[in-house]
Amino acid sequence: MSPPRGVPVWPAPKPLEGVKSKKRVLLKVDSAEIAAGEKDVIQVANLAVSLASRISCIGSPNVLAAVAALLCDKVKPASGTVMRPPSLGVAHLGPHLAGLGADIEDHFEAVGVALRNKPHIVILEEALASGSAGWAKAFRTILRCEELRSFAGAVVVCCTEETFAIRRVCTERWALAAGTVKQADIGNGGSLQIFEDVFGQTAEPVVDSPKAKGGQRKRGKSRCDEGDDMRELVEAACSLSEAMFEEDLPQSAREEGWTVTVLAETSSSGDRAFRGFMCHRMLPAPRAELHIERLAVIQKVQGRGYGKALMRWAMEEAARMPQEECSMLSCSAFQRVVPFYAKFGFEVATCPEPKEEDEEDPQTWMQRLNVSLLSAIAA
Repeated sequence: MSPPRGVPVWPAPKPLEGVKSKKRVLLKVDSAEIAAGEKDVIQVANLAVSLASRISCIGSPNVLAAVAALLCDKVKPASGTVMRPPSLGVAHLGPHLAGLGADIEDHFEAVGVALRNKPHIVILEEALASGSAGWAKAFRTILRCEELRSFAGAVVVCCTEETFAIRRVCTERWALAAGTVKQADIGNGGSLQIFEDVFGQTAEPVVDSPKAKGGQRKRGKSRCDEGDDMRELVEAACSLSEAMFEEDLPQSAREEGWTVTVLAETSSSGDRAFRGFMCHRMLPAPRAELHIERLAVIQKVQGRGYGKALMRWAMEEAARMPQEECSMLSCSAFQRVVPFYAKFGFEVATCPEPKEEDEEDPQTWMQRLNVSLLSAIAA
């Protein structure tokens, strides 16, 4: 599969003397003390990076900047030790490379230049606090691209919170607790997976790890098995659509321009089961709206938080869009689910494009203001 248009190639890391295993530790930090901003000091305890590492680093902008500077060897700890080979290459990808006002193509070009040195560790910074709309689009695309997933070096994703998409990439977590940044496994047991745009050209899973457990089908490891899994999930979504809405899901999605997202659950034993789906479409300015067309969860597992997970995914995506692209989330809700949407801050409002009422199953127009994290954090 070729990378999305504009996404640069991620070359394999250059050889590192003495390193023959992807699991060998390249960089290790033992009980170090570093400055985070002008006044704060944080402890960093027992962090390790190998070529196989996929790490989400969670914290405030100051904490993330301090950790990135430490990895890039731009700052020295006030105490403690950092073990790293002299020839270790680290690339820090963020809006600083092309500038805050750059568009997505300029950011891709700058990323490509940074990767030409064939780094061993890549730091991918979400940088919501920068307020850069161009970088937000670039980050979203890079995070989901096959180039990153198949990269033969380490990846550290710096973010203020873990989203479904970030959990798709990362298996370890660095997070600040009681003044100390510590490392822990994220784990993949009992996880929820979001498959975005299942009728599009690609449908890569993005992962979450709630408490709920269950599953029905053994998950294979080959691309062929993954393809079979995807077909079964899509078939299950189509069956649920027919049962709940009496409509052909692929046809409706194609004719109405819907994006269909599927929710599945994978148990600790590797079994995967379909849980539900969401259809949405993006309405351009002046409405600048993410409109939820359909939301469905299979009946036998309703009430277990799967609808909430789909809603959380939609709100995460909307919050990471520029305000001018998504100022509102909306839906036309059946009366029985109005309280469900109200829990997420949706309020009853006047439909901007009134339609003829269905007397047998009336609906209520609801909407929720979207506050873009790009503007909220930057402010």
